[in-house]
Amino acid sequence: MNKPINKKRIAILAAAVLVALIATLSLTLGRSGSDAVTGSVNTAMKPLKTLMSAIVDQLEDIYGYLYRYDQLQAENEQLRAQISELEQEYREYIEVSDENVRLRALLGLSERNADYKYADATVISWTSSSWGSSFTMDKGSAGGVKVGDPVISENGDLIGRVTAVSSNTSTVTTLLDTDSSIGAEDSQTNELAVARGDFELLKQGKLKLAFLPENYAVKAGDTIVTSGGGGTYPQGLVIGTVDEVVSSSSGLTDYAVITPSANLSNLEFLYIITSYNAD
Repeated sequence: MNKPINKKRIAILAAAVLVALIATLSLTLGRSGSDAVTGSVNTAMKPLKTLMSAIVDQLEDIYGYLYRYDQLQAENEQLRAQISELEQEYREYIEVSDENVRLRALLGLSERNADYKYADATVISWTSSSWGSSFTMDKGSAGGVKVGDPVISENGDLIGRVTAVSSNTSTVTTLLDTDSSIGAEDSQTNELAVARGDFELLKQGKLKLAFLPENYAVKAGDTIVTSGGGGTYPQGLVIGTVDEVVSSSSGLTDYAVITPSANLSNLEFLYIITSYNAD
């Protein structure tokens, strides 16, 4: 395809025409005049010829630059297209890689809990509140999700439970929410208690282990799991780890502070337990 003639190329053509006219004039004078006249003309024309030669050289350099610029521009466009293709391939690779990770995690969960049925989902928005902790996920009743279903991470750590459902979305209230109350058990001592959301601890991303038994042995570092009592959650889901035990003078209001095992500040993919056998 022919390229449009720009101003620089017009200038080059004009200069070439000018040089041709000067050359023609010089030749004509040389042929028609005497030797003396020809010599005088040649002498007078010499500086002009030198100048025109320099101009022509400069114009040739400019033309060469413009030609190379066009080549570089074409190469640049090709490189941009190649980079765009590589970026798309990389995005597809990441998507496939992430999907493989999720499938392996789901396989691991299924192997550990053969009686569980799962639905996978993605967090699409969080509800901001100073006393609550909840989010919306992209799966609802059309995907088999119902109110009360436990929600866990890919590692099987408890996140919370479904508290509202529409056809294609669901609301999950996390274990940090001040309305959350979970039958809990210390996996080291087998002591039963209640893991519940607390207004002050919510700000720290933690929850409280309350109603400790008399002469309890709960201590920092213990793992707290769901007890399975009441049938709200299956037994053995990991809630978190005890940070510290807070004692009161009477001992009646002693409690432990728990840090959740699930990273609630960085949730993206999760699993809903849609069915399990409650013993």
